[in-house]
Amino acid sequence: MRYSRLGYWGASAAGVVLALGGAVAVVFGMPPGVYWAKFAAFTFVIIGAVWVVLLAYRSADEVMLGEHKTAWFWGGMIMLSLVGPLAVGIVWRLVPMPLIIHAMGSLRSAFHAPPPPAWIPQPSQPQLYFLEGMVFVVIAQLVAFLVVLAWLRLRPAKQ
Repeated sequence: MRYSRLGYWGASAAGVVLALGGAVAVVFGMPPGVYWAKFAAFTFVIIGAVWVVLLAYRSADEVMLGEHKTAWFWGGMIMLSLVGPLAVGIVWRLVPMPLIIHAMGSLRSAFHAPPPPAWIPQPSQPQLYFLEGMVFVVIAQLVAFLVVLAWLRLRPAKQ
């Protein structure tokens, strides 16, 4: 395919909309209790979103691909180097767990999220901590990726 910045960003946005919209439709649109059907539908949505994003990368040029590889590497490594010691501190009980629990509770209440519907199974506390930790690491890496990508795009060109 030919390079097309509009095609790249358009397909990327379509992949994100497909993933988020499909996930919301699967979670809230299907009746409760059909977990295998939800799992199959969600898997189909994710595979479709990955396919659309891979189509987007086909329309990117070498410079854009290089920027993204660099940004994912450095953004991911920076965040893992910041989150890793925190995880080790929690496991070795160097960081007080009540402090982390209080911080996560404050973060959850800051977004004023409505409670989930009653038919969605509520996770136990250890499962909830695990899921929040996973989401935190992924979001932290995404933020670091965006920061590094912005830095790569906004720095002055070499003469």
